[in-house]
Amino acid sequence: MSRSRPALPFVAIAIFVALMTGCSSSGDGDEASDTTVAGISPTEEGGGTSAGPDASPIADGWWEPTRGLSWQWQLQGEIDTTIDADVYDLDITGPDDQILATLKGRDVKLICYFSVGSWEDWRPDAADFPDDVLGNENGWPGERWLDISNLDALRPIYQERIDTCAERGYDAIEPDNTDGYSHDTGFDITEDDSIALLNMLADMAHRKGLGIALKNSPVLVERLADTVDFAVVEQCVFYEECHYWDPLLDAGKAVFLAEYQVEPEKFCPQTEPVGISAIYKDQMLDAAVRYCPGQP
Repeated sequence: MSRSRPALPFVAIAIFVALMTGCSSSGDGDEASDTTVAGISPTEEGGGTSAGPDASPIADGWWEPTRGLSWQWQLQGEIDTTIDADVYDLDITGPDDQILATLKGRDVKLICYFSVGSWEDWRPDAADFPDDVLGNENGWPGERWLDISNLDALRPIYQERIDTCAERGYDAIEPDNTDGYSHDTGFDITEDDSIALLNMLADMAHRKGLGIALKNSPVLVERLADTVDFAVVEQCVFYEECHYWDPLLDAGKAVFLAEYQVEPEKFCPQTEPVGISAIYKDQMLDAAVRYCPGQP
């Protein structure tokens, strides 16, 4: 579970936002616009790598963000498009099409947030989840853990979500709550189950030309370093966990970090030398953000 996953009441208002085909990504040579051609498939470790029998071919390439990009993460409230960040991490249905078009017009890269390890009753596809995959409440209103070992049940739902991300013009996905193995979910979830789920999601995302993040789950980094394209991390300075992400940083992959309790003057000396893209946020993940000096 994300240590700070906020409830998203505004999403219920925006649930029926009409989807449009997203603007194609364009580049002007800066880091935020680079797309690396990557033809590798996810690792076979843990199984669950197939997107299904009717899956489309792997795309020619997808966005693989590099170390040091600036970012903004907003899941609550009216989206502030004035922040001059290379990357925006936004909810799958929260922002309207005009907001996404405005950001894409500035060559901003967009990460598509949705939860894959928990069921949220406000999502437009909430009724698509069968009852037998719904587990214990996870501490957030209207949210329950999912049996992520049941890939057959989850595959078509997550394929639709990834299709939506691609259609709306996002460049990558941030699948949240993949750490059910460390929580009382109501199911016997293991690290291998999380690996299998993430391999499946990586295959789906890459087939649609989207990158994929590893969200938290530091114990999975070494096993997924060749599968995921970057990471979204919460409070690794506060929890003294940033070293877990070295395999990604050593490979030149971006690690986007949000700290809630350690302020920039304390975390910047630790994060900047190793290339972690760190910001200070409120746990509700609204528009407010603080950066290290000279950023974004």
